[in-house]
Amino acid sequence: MSCDRQRLERRALPDSPNDGAGRTSDGMPPRRRLARLERWPDLAASTEFGCSGACLYRPVGRIATMEKRRGDRSSTRERVLQAADRLWSASGVRGASLEDIARAAQVTKPTVYYYFSDKSALFTEVVCSVLEEHGAGLKTAARRGGRARERLVSALAYLVGARCSGPRLLREGGVSLTVDQTSQARSAFFRHFFSPLQQILDEGVAAGELRQLDTAFATQALLNLLDPWTGRDPLPGGRSPQQLASDLVGLVVDGIGV
Repeated sequence: MSCDRQRLERRALPDSPNDGAGRTSDGMPPRRRLARLERWPDLAASTEFGCSGACLYRPVGRIATMEKRRGDRSSTRERVLQAADRLWSASGVRGASLEDIARAAQVTKPTVYYYFSDKSALFTEVVCSVLEEHGAGLKTAARRGGRARERLVSALAYLVGARCSGPRLLREGGVSLTVDQTSQARSAFFRHFFSPLQQILDEGVAAGELRQLDTAFATQALLNLLDPWTGRDPLPGGRSPQQLASDLVGLVVDGIGV
């Protein structure tokens, strides 16, 4: 027997009493512990120096596999969300079932239920995710331009071309939501869409760049006027997104001329 084997056996078969079932004081059968130490020499080295092994041993291959599986799960979940957004944007929530979404995402219906407990949970996640995604673009667009009117036009022009389904899905509904799900969806709309636009108006009024007005009412009016044209092609009168945004801002901020 080699010296290494003898050393491993001494580590695997300590002098401490067992529990009568062949288990040592650490609860592991001696032969299993020996096989473990032979398989993972790093663990044996760590125990040789009085460490439990967990502090030194790192199963790199296993971690990589777990990370890959997590990535696969994340990719599958994202495919389901994208399929739901695509189908519901085209057909409405009532026009596409979970079976349709599973087919479009190339997964089974049980897979959809693995990630989302029911249709309302999927709906809430779709609305919140698309609002967050386009909200980031909206905030970037809102920083373009020096004066409040320019920033407002830039933000609305972004929304015209973004084709974000979130606000329309939230308005049309089509699925019963719990109180918590309704709160989540409305909070996402306020945080990512309503608040950035109202902030531009507030800053414009405070700086004297815009006339005094109820900024919350003006923000809602702008979003309501914008909604029918979001993602629509062509735009009314052959306008560009920038031209349409400028007209809407003039209508709400300046009022209709006589």
